[in-house]
Amino acid sequence: MGQVLDLGEEARLTVLASGSRGAVILVEWDRFRALLPLGMNFEDFEALDHGKDVGPVTALSLADHGYAPANPLEWIANLHPDLILLCVSPGNRNELP
Repeated sequence: MGQVLDLGEEARLTVLASGSRGAVILVEWDRFRALLPLGMNFEDFEALDHGKDVGPVTALSLADHGYAPANPLEWIANLHPDLILLCVSPGNRNELP
């Protein structure tokens, strides 16, 4: 956790949390901040103080294809995203969340 990858031109990728399910990644460039919870564990919410430690983000990708327990309202409110992204599960033939 806390590993940072310099992407060049003042852009960086930070691993905020990682575990057996994946990682929570923050991508930053200038004033743009995108949070990508790719395989988030429920313990990660507490470790990141329910988003308070992350602060406001420009874009938030919802975890687990929008599964409500993986995207608590307190988490979203504390991140205060300008844009929320919902990715559809690859096995979902009807393309519904």
